[in-house]
Amino acid sequence: MTARIEGSGRRRRANLFVHSLITGVALCATARAQAPIVVGAGDDGWVTAPGGAMSDFSGPCPPIPAGFFGPGSPPFAGIITFEGQPLATTPAGALGETDTIIRRTAATMPLDVMGVGPNFMDTVPVEIVALRLRSTVPITIPGFGTWNVEAYLSVTTAQIAASLTISRDCPDGGSFMGTINVTARLVFTPTGGGAAIVLDPAPLKSFSSACSWAIPFGPGGFDPATLLIDPLPAGVGVDGDGNGTFETLTLGDSPNFRAGVIGCGAGAFSLLLCAEATPCEIHEVSPPLDTGGGPPPNDDCLSPINALLGITSFDSTNATDGAGLPLDMLVCDMGPFGDEQIYQDVWFSFTPGATNAYDFEVVDTGSGTWDSRIAVYDQSSCPDDPANVIACDDDDGAGLFSAVFGVPLIGGNTYLVRVGSFSATTSELPAGLSISAVPPPPANDDCPNAATASLGLTSFDSTTATYP
Repeated sequence: MTARIEGSGRRRRANLFVHSLITGVALCATARAQAPIVVGAGDDGWVTAPGGAMSDFSGPCPPIPAGFFGPGSPPFAGIITFEGQPLATTPAGALGETDTIIRRTAATMPLDVMGVGPNFMDTVPVEIVALRLRSTVPITIPGFGTWNVEAYLSVTTAQIAASLTISRDCPDGGSFMGTINVTARLVFTPTGGGAAIVLDPAPLKSFSSACSWAIPFGPGGFDPATLLIDPLPAGVGVDGDGNGTFETLTLGDSPNFRAGVIGCGAGAFSLLLCAEATPCEIHEVSPPLDTGGGPPPNDDCLSPINALLGITSFDSTNATDGAGLPLDMLVCDMGPFGDEQIYQDVWFSFTPGATNAYDFEVVDTGSGTWDSRIAVYDQSSCPDDPANVIACDDDDGAGLFSAVFGVPLIGGNTYLVRVGSFSATTSELPAGLSISAVPPPPANDDCPNAATASLGLTSFDSTTATYP
């Protein structure tokens, strides 16, 4: 950051001296801002949003084999969505909501600012030292009940060596790239009680392929506390693999590195959701936040939680009314009750993998029902026109919950989903946002595509047939 300061015998000499002194201060400030910095070894703590991790056993990843859940159990070829679960620590609660710790085990060389010096990028070794996730909803095994799933680091197989490439793109920070292939231990526990079944090792690809970082208290004065980010202390015992022992001691933060914060070109420091997508798994993480009883992290349309197919859990407690953008009555006539508004709203983004119709439902995750409303916007940034809403609902879901069905979306486009309350006096509760792709109609859904029937039995399925 450069200070810009605009400006007669002895008196003139004094003025020149003052001007030279101020100019020298500005130049020194510029030099300090662009001086090389070393990113030391340290730990980065992360929080996985509800639905932010997903293991897909229905396609590229092989299914969990038959017999795993008991003699005669079918293979599991479905999707497990995960959310973070606070790591067990000593002292208890020392790391807040942190569920993942990535450790940079060596320091970088002195990093120049890109365009100022030649050494603006370096690669350092990293390892994952702690992981604790849980399924957002139980999985169902036909004939063998429902099961909760937890994910930890493997206790039988060492983690694969990995590296992180750190680039200082501006005086206040930059970007980093790296992929960590996690060898996990999946623990399946019957929801009704009973012995757990362990799959170890189990593949679970995790962490970010690209993200941003910023320098705390650097040239731009970034203070992590302004984003409610708690420091990660050193010397905390962590149970990183769920075996009941605290085998890892935290190194603490690095003074010159805060992962998951945009430090360049944003005009202001802000959080960035970091994502890694693979054919088998999607994992999204953000820095740990200390909400302190304040509004939820996705209270504003500027910071939506990324929702995936399945159920994304959320808590709208303490949510605010946001910008107050009304709904377009031509699309969203909520009827005679209430007004065309959504109160105490929280926000989600959804990027469909394929062009298709999708169902969006607010569902009970164990806290009971509340009088909700929902809207879907054909916009990836904060809606600036009520006409950009493409679907909305008040009470078409179960109870007083909301749901919109068969919303046509284009694959690869990002849409915003807004969930909130019927009125400003409605109580909020934890709930879930369920998103599912509508199965296509049968091939013979229209008369021009009639199937040929022959003598004997011709099987058909009209489950997804349309009308008329």
